[in-house]
Amino acid sequence: MTMHKIFESGTQPFTIFNEYRQDFPIVVSLPHSGVCITREMNEQLIDGVVLPNTDWYLPELYTFLKEMGITGIVNHMSRYVIDPNRALDASEAKSYKTNLIYKRTTQGYAMYRSKLQKQEVQSRIRDFYEPYHQAVRCLLEEKEKRFGRVYLFDLHSFGLDMGADIVLGNRNGETTSTELMQFVRASLEQQGLTVQENQPFSGGYITRWYGAAEDCEALQMELWYQTYIDRRDFGNEELPAIDRTLYSGTQQKLQAVFQSLCQRLG
Repeated sequence: MTMHKIFESGTQPFTIFNEYRQDFPIVVSLPHSGVCITREMNEQLIDGVVLPNTDWYLPELYTFLKEMGITGIVNHMSRYVIDPNRALDASEAKSYKTNLIYKRTTQGYAMYRSKLQKQEVQSRIRDFYEPYHQAVRCLLEEKEKRFGRVYLFDLHSFGLDMGADIVLGNRNGETTSTELMQFVRASLEQQGLTVQENQPFSGGYITRWYGAAEDCEALQMELWYQTYIDRRDFGNEELPAIDRTLYSGTQQKLQAVFQSLCQRLG
């Protein structure tokens, strides 16, 4: 049985914080941190299936953003319900890296007892995917009215050792200025965090789509599990235990980085 939560109809599938505050020209998006699945999906899952590789605990880790007055959106729905970081016309190949709705887990295990019906797919698009993107668009538009230029930071995490604590992705220079990338990298390195650019994560659909707008720069930030959860290898698991000392230390470093960003961009 999955350890994810059942989404209750009538509740919001995402939370927006500081929606009406215009302190900074910054919007943050956390699309993969949700742990809610629909009741219908729960009934369709294979018994005992594990839904791993979520961006665990990021809303809590980045809670200081709300306190700072930065505007953000946090998705409550699991990426396994539908992935807002994929295009609507995403490939139906077996890999979760290209699927809008995963048929297998990120570890390659089958998820469902039977094939999802087209009606089910369309309802997930209508109820969860489209509202999330509509909300992101509205937040960016309001910032653009106030500041003229807006900066979107899409926040993620990853489990495998990619050779760095953080991977920054701007689609190989397409979605941010060189100056912004250099500033973010330098700010992270000043906090003792190792940084890699665009390898292996150059930025998903959210970064590509919103970063293509003339007045928006979009940067994906991927944080290694071992940098904030625990210094060990991670496998096919859900809700891993946290090393609170490590977690707190990294939280303070990230807060310092965003304080620097606010001073530069505000």
